[in-house]
Amino acid sequence: MALFLCKDMDVLMRAFITYVRPLLEYRSPVWSPSSNTLTDQLESVQRRFTKRLPGLQSITYDERCTCLKIDRLELRRLYADLILCYKIIHGLTVLPSESEKFSLSQQIVLHVVTLSKCFCLNRELIVDNISLRYTL
Repeated sequence: MALFLCKDMDVLMRAFITYVRPLLEYRSPVWSPSSNTLTDQLESVQRRFTKRLPGLQSITYDERCTCLKIDRLELRRLYADLILCYKIIHGLTVLPSESEKFSLSQQIVLHVVTLSKCFCLNRELIVDNISLRYTL
């Protein structure tokens, strides 16, 4: 990375996680992208950064994430969505009114169910349990 004086991968990753990733994830359950194009644009920030780290230029993005012990941003958004669903269901977050609570939680559950199709069966079962509670 020609822009940085430091070539230490740990320092660069710590800087990325501290200063860049919070900007990409801020309030993600509210604005989380629904199209593949927007998801790819967000993911490309982390993809480009990790590709420029010393020694990681020739391996795939998934291998870089594994090597650096970081999750893809899409997976992190799914975690944030699931945490918000849990908080809404258990009354751990303050929402303006009951009608808005129901409406907002339905939208988030639909978003989580859509995203969960990419992930393993256990997460889909958890999401299905959450969505069933709101469709009764």
